[in-house]
Amino acid sequence: MFLQLGTQVYNAIMSPESWQVSGNEASYAEHALIEGKPRLQKTGDTLEEVSFTIRLHASYCKPVEVLNDLNESKTAGEILPLVMGNGEYKGDYVIASAGYTVDTTFPDGGIWQATLNLSLKEFVGISKLEVQQQAARRKAFAVGDRRPVISQPPQKDSDHAAMSKNIQQASAQTDRIDLLVNEYENNISRREAIVLEIDDACDRANNSLNEFNRRMDQAEAIKTKATGLITSAAYVADMITALKTILPPDNLTDLKSVNFYLQSGVRSMNRNSTQVFFPVITRRRVE
Repeated sequence: MFLQLGTQVYNAIMSPESWQVSGNEASYAEHALIEGKPRLQKTGDTLEEVSFTIRLHASYCKPVEVLNDLNESKTAGEILPLVMGNGEYKGDYVIASAGYTVDTTFPDGGIWQATLNLSLKEFVGISKLEVQQQAARRKAFAVGDRRPVISQPPQKDSDHAAMSKNIQQASAQTDRIDLLVNEYENNISRREAIVLEIDDACDRANNSLNEFNRRMDQAEAIKTKATGLITSAAYVADMITALKTILPPDNLTDLKSVNFYLQSGVRSMNRNSTQVFFPVITRRRVE
């Protein structure tokens, strides 16, 4: 997986062709003086904007459905978490625009291939605690009040967020395995080194899945609702073990075959993970 925006997972096939980050700049107010140069005062930071281009093709997705889902999220002003394939949570974003170009169509006019130009804008919420902190700072600056500002320690990841991150990290390593298997086929001179990299990716994926299982065993409330995810994660772990068993491979066919079943299991694991964790991560009410 390259990234996940809301419920939509963009894997290696649907990874962006270009990626641009802008905004997040310092903002300053300029105060004029009667004599001399004006003074600057930092007033804050601008919002970050992320833009990327993705090729949508009917061979691996339904372009119309992807475009419609994005347009609905844009129209509704839906706040979408952006999570990278390595498990890094980048923050919350809204869709500023989802323009696209139709490259090829079916005979009936349906979209065969489209180029999506997606633009996201950072969404920064503000909690009651932050309002109190800001009010205390303003009061202290104005009247010399030196009472401490209300604060609290950083919150640890919830069980849902931690386990979701474990699954995303494992998925990122299996994406890496998929790319390495393709490189193994096409780059004979590097095969020995590639085998070591595949083995390393297997170990990293297994570590993430083991941590997921450890957390799941301690979270009975989640466990009862996640039987499909637990089963698919176990299947992925079995396929990773099978892959490690044949390294270095005797032939390319065996390597590609095991990787095929591994990637199929990962897709199932990611679908089940989204069903279990997405409502909580996006702070939606779970009925």
